[in-house]
Amino acid sequence: MKHLLVTTLAFLCIVPCFGQMIDPLDESKTREKNQANKIYKAIQWSYKYENGKPSPNGSISVVTVYDKQGYPIEVTNYNSGKISTVQKYSYDLKGNKSEYTNFDADKNKKIYSVSFAYNAQGLLTREDGFDGLSPYHIEYSYDSTNQITKIVKLDANKAVEEQWDYSYADTVSQICITKKGRLTYKQRITKNAKGQKLEEVKFDANGKELKKTTYNYSSNGQIDKRDEYVGGNKRYTHHYIYDGDNKLVQVIQKEPTGKEFPYSTYKYDSKGNLLQEQWSENKGAEYSKKESTYDQKDILKEVDTYYAPYEYQVLYKYTYEFYQ
Repeated sequence: MKHLLVTTLAFLCIVPCFGQMIDPLDESKTREKNQANKIYKAIQWSYKYENGKPSPNGSISVVTVYDKQGYPIEVTNYNSGKISTVQKYSYDLKGNKSEYTNFDADKNKKIYSVSFAYNAQGLLTREDGFDGLSPYHIEYSYDSTNQITKIVKLDANKAVEEQWDYSYADTVSQICITKKGRLTYKQRITKNAKGQKLEEVKFDANGKELKKTTYNYSSNGQIDKRDEYVGGNKRYTHHYIYDGDNKLVQVIQKEPTGKEFPYSTYKYDSKGNLLQEQWSENKGAEYSKKESTYDQKDILKEVDTYYAPYEYQVLYKYTYEFYQ
C-alpha cells in the first residue's frame, strides 16, 4: 500500500532511494539556512524559455512559509497563476513532523492528511491518516534495542490491511510483508559491522528473487559501488567518484555489455553549494541539468533547469520575505 511504503521509507530507511543523489534544497541544510537568515517566506517564480531565452514575465509557481526554526509549515502550489494545492505541516517540540495535510484547491477538498506520534526515544509509533477515500491507522512496534519489529496497517473497520514483520540474526534482517493475511513478498537486508547496508534482496511469496542491490564502501565509509539486479540478471553498476572534500562529483553507470557513461555529475563552489547537476534518463543519450546561483549569504537565487526528455527549459527565480 502506497502510504505504508512511503512512511516506512521516510522514517525507517528500509529501502534506499537512488534517484538524484544530491538535492540543492537538502531539508536539513535548508532549515539551518532559513533559521540563520530568518527566512519567513520563499517565493518561486517560473520563467519558461521562449526562443532560447527566459520569458520576460514570470509567474508564481510555489510559495513556502517557514516557522522561526526554519521548518516549512505551508507550501502553496500554483498552476497557471491559480492555487492548485496547499500542504500544511506541524511539528512537535523535538522537530518531529506531527501532522501533514494536502488540500486540493481546485476540487475544494482535503485529499490527504496524516498525524504522527512518537515515543520518548523519538521513534515513530503511530499514524492516523486519511488517503482521500477513507481513514487508515498504522502502528509501529520496537524491541528493547529500538529495532523495528512490526508495522501494522488497519483500515477504517480496524481490519489488518497490511503487515510487515521483522526478524534479526546478527547483521541480517528479514522482513515478511503480508496483505490481508496473505504473504506477498519478503526482503532480506545484510549489513556490515558498521551498520552499512551490504545487500538488499526482494523475493516473491515463493522465495523467487525479484530484485537485488549490493553495495561497496570506501575506507572512509562513503558508498563506492552499487550493483543492481532484476530477476537474477545484472541491470547496471554505479561507481561513485568524490572530490578532495568528499563531495560526490560523478556517478558512472556501467551496463552488462560493458558500455560506460556518466549517469550524473555535480559541481560546487568553494563554500560547498551545489552549482550544477546533470543526469541522464536514457543511458547517456542526452542530459538534463540544473544550474544554481546563490547570494552572498548562500541563499538560493536562481535555478536554470533543462529537462532533456521533454526538451523543456525553465528558469526558477526565488524571492524572500524575512522575520524581523
